[in-house]
Amino acid sequence: MANQADKCAPIVHVQTVFIPFFLAWAAALGLWLYNTHARNAPSANQLHRLLTWLPLVECVYTFLCIFYFGACPWTSFGAQLVTAALLMVVILKEPLNLLCLLLVSKGWHITRDALHHGENRVVIVSVILLYAAVVFQLFGTEIYWLLPILSAYVIIFANIIASIHTNLRILKAQLLAMSTLNIDPLSTPAFAKYVMFQRLALATAVYVLLELVLYISMAVVGMPLWVHYLAHQLMELLCSIYIGVTFRARSLNFVFAQMQDFGLQLAEQLLPSVNSISINALELSAPGMVAWTDKMQAPPDAAAAMLVVVNPSNELGGAGEHVQTAVCAELGARCLPSQSSSTQSTAGAAAAAAGAAAGAAAGAAAGGARAHASAALPAAAAAYRADTVAVDSSAGTDVEPLSGAAEAGR
Repeated sequence: MANQADKCAPIVHVQTVFIPFFLAWAAALGLWLYNTHARNAPSANQLHRLLTWLPLVECVYTFLCIFYFGACPWTSFGAQLVTAALLMVVILKEPLNLLCLLLVSKGWHITRDALHHGENRVVIVSVILLYAAVVFQLFGTEIYWLLPILSAYVIIFANIIASIHTNLRILKAQLLAMSTLNIDPLSTPAFAKYVMFQRLALATAVYVLLELVLYISMAVVGMPLWVHYLAHQLMELLCSIYIGVTFRARSLNFVFAQMQDFGLQLAEQLLPSVNSISINALELSAPGMVAWTDKMQAPPDAAAAMLVVVNPSNELGGAGEHVQTAVCAELGARCLPSQSSSTQSTAGAAAAAAGAAAGAAAGAAAGGARAHASAALPAAAAAYRADTVAVDSSAGTDVEPLSGAAEAGR
C-alpha cells in the first residue's frame, strides 16, 4: 500500500486540474455548436464543421483524464478500460489539433474552396508522421523519445508558417488590386481575411513558443506534472478560443466570400511584385472610393485624371521630345488635349488646362491610394487596362486605344 501511495503522490493534484478545463471545453463546444449549426448555419462551411471536432475531442480527453488520474494505481478493470480509452484519445488529439491549424493556415474555405493535389498529399503525410511520432513517444520516458515528435512539430509548423505568409501576400495583392481599381480595399472580404490571418500568425507564434517552453521544462527542468498539465491545457484553451472567435461563422456572409474575377486577375499580375506582407490602411483607402459589393460584375468607372503622353517630335530637330497634356477619362475613347509646349497657347487651351487642373485635383482626392498603387506597380496595372487612350501629338482630339504591350511600355 505504501508503494502505491508513493506512486500516486506526484499526480495527486492532476485530477483537480482537469475538472475546470472539462467544464470550459464543454462550454466552448456548446457555443461553437450553437453558432455553427444554429445561429449562423447558412454562413458555416466545411471548415467550421471540421473545427467542431476540436472542442469535442478536448471534452472527451479532459473527461477521461479526470477518471484516469483519480483511479491511480489503476488496478481495477474499470481503470484499465479508462486507460485504454484515454490512450486512443491521446493518439487522436494532438494530430487533430495540428490538422485543423494546418487547414486554417492554408486558407481552406477561407481564401480558396479546395487545396491542390500536392498540398493534400503534404497534409496527409504530415498528419501520418505526427501520429507515428505520438505513438512512439508513448513507449518511453527518456528525452530521446521526444525527438521524433519534436521533428514532426518542426515540419508541420514550418508548413503552417509558410502557408500563413503565402496567404498574407495573396491577400495584400488583392487589396492593391482593389485600390488600383478605385474600390475601397477596407470594404472587401480580402481585408477582413487579411486581419484574420494576421491574428492567426500571432496565435501560432505564441503557441509554438509556449509548446517549446513546456517540452523543455518537462524534459530538462522537471516541473511538477500538475503544473505541466495546467499550463498546457490553458495554452490550448486560450489559443483555440482566439482562433475560433477569429474564424467563426458569422452573419456577415461577405467575410468568407471570394473576390470577383476582374480583381483576382489583376491581383495575380501584382503578386510577383509583392515582397512584403505589411500594409498601410491609410495609403490603401481614400475618400471617394467605391465600396465593394458581391454583385459587382466589373470595376467601377475611373474618375477623371490627367494623362501625360510623351511622343517623339521632329519640331525640335529630333533632339527632344514633344510633351502633350491631355484631360480625359482613363477608360474613355476620346480626349481633349491642351496645346503642346512648343506651340502658342490659346484661350480654348487655357480653359481646357483649367478644367484639367480641377479634374485632376478632384481625382487625386478620390483616388490617391489607387494612383499610389499604380505608380508602384505600373506594368501590371497598365497591362490590365485594355481601353487606355493615346493622344495624337500633332493634331486634334481623336485618339485610338493602345494595345496592352504598348500601354505597358508607356
